[in-house]
Amino acid sequence: MNPDSFKANESGRMSEIELESALRHTLRSEQPPAGFAERILAEAARREQGSAISAPQRGQLIRMPGLRFAAAAALLLATSLGIQHRAQQQEQAQGQVAREKVLLALRITSSKLHRLEMRVSQLQSDDASPN
Repeated sequence: MNPDSFKANESGRMSEIELESALRHTLRSEQPPAGFAERILAEAARREQGSAISAPQRGQLIRMPGLRFAAAAALLLATSLGIQHRAQQQEQAQGQVAREKVLLALRITSSKLHRLEMRVSQLQSDDASPN
């Protein structure tokens, strides 16, 4: 049974039975093609032969205290740089918030000063006009 043969109903969905059947069909076990296992084993052997460092040599590298120290130092350095970068980002964000607050305060102050100037100007013109 071909999963493409399942049709959706009016709402654009398959029934549960059709969905289960489609899943069973899609997930059914299949026999691998002829020679599959041999190709995998040959590729694994080729990669093992092509490896510059043999398995025992890799074990010796891991046991080297200098290498472990260098790896630990690199990890510590990367961690500390990441923490420092995050702190700098937070500081920049806080600075941006503070900047926005100062600009808002300046706009409010400017608006109030403008109103006061208009009021003073109006009072002066009222005083200067003849009664």
